[in-house]
Amino acid sequence: MTTATATANATKPAGIAWWGPGLGAYIACLASYNNGRLHGAWVDLQVASTVEEVQECIDWVIATSPTPGAEEYAVHDWSGVPRSISSQEWPDWEEALTLIGAIDEHGEAFELWHENAPGYNLDPSDFERDYVGRYDSGEDFARDYFEERHGAALEQLEEVTFAIDWEAVWERGDISQYFWGSQGGEGFHVYRSC
Repeated sequence: MTTATATANATKPAGIAWWGPGLGAYIACLASYNNGRLHGAWVDLQVASTVEEVQECIDWVIATSPTPGAEEYAVHDWSGVPRSISSQEWPDWEEALTLIGAIDEHGEAFELWHENAPGYNLDPSDFERDYVGRYDSGEDFARDYFEERHGAALEQLEEVTFAIDWEAVWERGDISQYFWGSQGGEGFHVYRSC
């Protein structure tokens, strides 16, 4: 089958996008690239959400290549995925899609946890166990933290808790079993580290 015939017979998969999707990968034909031509397509990883669907998109890019003998691909760009995936030209698609699905479901909170928790965790149930919540300030987290740990005692001292400097508690408190992060937005996300 000639390249022209393969191109004519190739049906574009639903996951192919002609722009950089929110969560995506740019699949490039290596035969074209090595011959000085750019041929590829963006794959929307929220649409092509299984290994089989991604493989259909890869096969389509190769089948529609203008370069004879095209067989191989590489990921030449990523959109919306964390560093642990975006540094790869040939990712483990099952692992990448698990991570992307969790980011799609939990957003920035999962991505920050994944990048900062030991071992580049992928298990969303570990995330759900570790995630405490999003807070507007350290003061808000400190108040919630001590109310959760010492709620009954704080209720008995209700008449003096209004005078507690919760910002100072945040700055000096023993909350080492937590870590937090933000991607530049307002507030931050807090996670248990043990």
